[in-house]
Amino acid sequence: MIEILRERWNRDAPLRDLVAWLKKEMDNYDNQEWWLPFVEFDPERYTRKVLYTEENMEFVLISWLPSQTTFIHGHPSGGCLFRVLYGELREDRFEQNDMVYENKAITTTNVNYIDDSMGFHRVYNISFQPCISFHVYSPPISQK
Repeated sequence: MIEILRERWNRDAPLRDLVAWLKKEMDNYDNQEWWLPFVEFDPERYTRKVLYTEENMEFVLISWLPSQTTFIHGHPSGGCLFRVLYGELREDRFEQNDMVYENKAITTTNVNYIDDSMGFHRVYNISFQPCISFHVYSPPISQK
């Protein structure tokens, strides 16, 4: 899957314009469990596994145990695309003044996008089962 995305990725398009494309590519991929070898859980916090990185983007798999959460954070510049591969996450979106303006379930059926112009967010696993999500960052989170 990573090779397919890497080869077909339109590097000239901003992430926000690639939401539908990423959903289609992932929906059409035959091996829906390509991510299993990369899953790593930590009882203390969610784990990130960098799958691919280049100058302007990075693919990351995040493994979540029940009740694990991010801090409230933003995504500058190109933003972040993400999709749940297994399980369900919740997302709170915040305005600049830390007021929640949206709370939604994130399931395996959609691809989400956020950047700082849209506010900040917190993502968390409130289910009783593990969750796996796939994220595309621009620029790579290692450059922040």
